[in-house]
Amino acid sequence: MADRFSRRVCEHRPIGGGVPVGGGGAGQRLGDGALPVHDARLGQLSCRCGPVQGQRQTSQAPWVVNLSLMRRASFFALAFLSLGVAGYAVFAYAFWPLGRALHPDMRVAFEAHPVGIYTHVFASVIALVLGPFQLSARLRSAHLGLHRWMGRLYLGVGVLVGGLAGLFMAFHAYGGLVSRLGFGSLAVAWLYTGLRAWLAIRSGDTASHRRWMVRNFALTFAAVTLRLWLPAAVVSGIPFELAYPVIAWLCWLPNLVLAELLFNQTHAPSIERKDQGLRQ
Repeated sequence: MADRFSRRVCEHRPIGGGVPVGGGGAGQRLGDGALPVHDARLGQLSCRCGPVQGQRQTSQAPWVVNLSLMRRASFFALAFLSLGVAGYAVFAYAFWPLGRALHPDMRVAFEAHPVGIYTHVFASVIALVLGPFQLSARLRSAHLGLHRWMGRLYLGVGVLVGGLAGLFMAFHAYGGLVSRLGFGSLAVAWLYTGLRAWLAIRSGDTASHRRWMVRNFALTFAAVTLRLWLPAAVVSGIPFELAYPVIAWLCWLPNLVLAELLFNQTHAPSIERKDQGLRQ
């Protein structure tokens, strides 16, 4: 019975017009009987042979598999939370009276500026829905045209319109100056990172474009973290008037730090390699 680690016979035919390496056409052997062949087109040694004796064909290392699973789980969690909050926002602001689920003091500002809040909410929903898929390398490589059109909607409607409306509403935010500065800074940072992402891709710098898009979506995700911090503050018993100004900063600053540490710093080299195709 043939052993699965036994040597396979190497096909000594030159590949693509190549010639065997070594004097007199005898060929120079590598290891356990593999015959290298020089491919004139590729300028490199190649050989049509299977594994040599004692060489085991191994699968991916466990840590590589675990990392891949973690990335997939992170993407699905990101998409689930983003789509969940987007669906809640559409339902709440399309079918409920304005400000029904809000603190009474917040409701006053919303009712005073309905155009501003509706514009901000529904434009931001577009960014929440499209954002996770814009970060998908698989979608980007398989459907580049779709990626670009979704990017135009994400930046041109979701970020630009939603950011400007959010900046307007920040001046009327509940919680005083601290809240207004927090939400105003979020709106400015959201618009700025979106602008930098657009300028980068217009200049053909896809690696920089992706880094700025990661920062931008971290700020888009503030719509999710805001709705995680608010019930946490209520459950903890902290008075709402004290918690809300802090949450106005807490909903987006940690997102930006984590995006920088967990993605932009650790994946910068691979971004530059994988995104070369987007320059075309």
